[in-house]
Amino acid sequence: MKKTIKQFAIFLTSLVVGLTFINQVQAVDYNEFLEELGDSEGEQVDLPNYGDSGDAHGQAFQEEGLTEITSAIYYALDFAKYILGGIAILFMVISAYQLLMAGKGSDEEISKQKNYFVWAIIGLVFVFAADTLVKDMFFGEQGEIFLEDEATTYSFAEKANKGIKGMYTLLEVFIGVVAVLAIAYDGMRMIISSHDEEEVRGAKNHIFWSLIGLVMIGLSELIVKDIIFPFTPEEGVQLGVTEGKMLFANITNFIAGIIGFISVSMIIYAGYLYVTAGVNEQNTENAKKIIFGAVIGIILTGAAFAVTSTILSIE
Repeated sequence: MKKTIKQFAIFLTSLVVGLTFINQVQAVDYNEFLEELGDSEGEQVDLPNYGDSGDAHGQAFQEEGLTEITSAIYYALDFAKYILGGIAILFMVISAYQLLMAGKGSDEEISKQKNYFVWAIIGLVFVFAADTLVKDMFFGEQGEIFLEDEATTYSFAEKANKGIKGMYTLLEVFIGVVAVLAIAYDGMRMIISSHDEEEVRGAKNHIFWSLIGLVMIGLSELIVKDIIFPFTPEEGVQLGVTEGKMLFANITNFIAGIIGFISVSMIIYAGYLYVTAGVNEQNTENAKKIIFGAVIGIILTGAAFAVTSTILSIE
C-alpha cells in the first residue's frame, strides 16, 4: 500500500514538472499598468471592499468561487458520510454473524464482538448526526453562532437543546425498555428457580438495580435541568430551590405511602397469625415482631410527612 502511494506521488510530481516546462512562461509587462496607476495620483483607487455590508463576512460568502468550494466540500462530506455509514453497517452485520456462530465457551470472542457492535452503532449515529450537530446546533451554515448577535446565539442554543434532548430521550426510552425486559426476565427466573436460593438472590439484586436505574432515568432531566442547572435567557442560571423542594416532597410522600401500605398489610398479617396462634405457638412471637415493625413503619411515615411539611415551609 505504501509503495503504491509513493509511486502515485512520484507520478503526480513528474506530471506537474513536465507541464511546467512544456508551457512557456510569459512575463507580464507591468510598465503600462504602473504608468496608469501613477497618472491617477490624487484619485481614490476603487478597490473592492467586502466590509461595506456591515457584518464580519461582508459579501464574501456570495462570491462564486467560495460557493463552489463550499459546495465541493459538502459533496465530499456527504460522500464520506454514506461510505462510512455503509462500512459501519457492514461491521455490524459481521459482528452479529460472529456472535451467532460463537459457542457458549467462546466468552472472549462474544465480548469482543459485542464491543465491535456497540462502537459500530455509536459511529453510525455520529456519522448521520454530524450534519445536524454542526449546522443546526454548534456552528451554523457560515458560523452564525459566533458572528451574529446574542439572539442568534440563543436561537442556536435552543436548537442544540432540542437536538440533545431528542438524543437522550431516545437513550432513555431504550434503557427503560431494556430495564423492563430485565425485570420481567428476572421475575421468571425467581418463579422457575425458586428452589435455588443463589439464583433467586441474584434475580432480586438485578430487579432492585433495574428499579433504581428506572428511577434515575425518570428523575435525571428534572434534577439537572430544573433544579441544578435551570437556565433562562433573561435570568441566567439560578438554582431551582422551589423545584428541589417539590421533588423532595414528592419522593418522600411516595416512599412514605409505600411504607404505610406495607405496614398496614403487615398488621393484618400479624392479626392472622394471632388467630392461628392456637395451632402454632410460634405464630404468636412472629406476630409480635411483625406488629412492632409495622408500628415503627407507621411512625416513620408520620415523621416523613412532618419533615416534608417543615422543609416546604422554609423560605
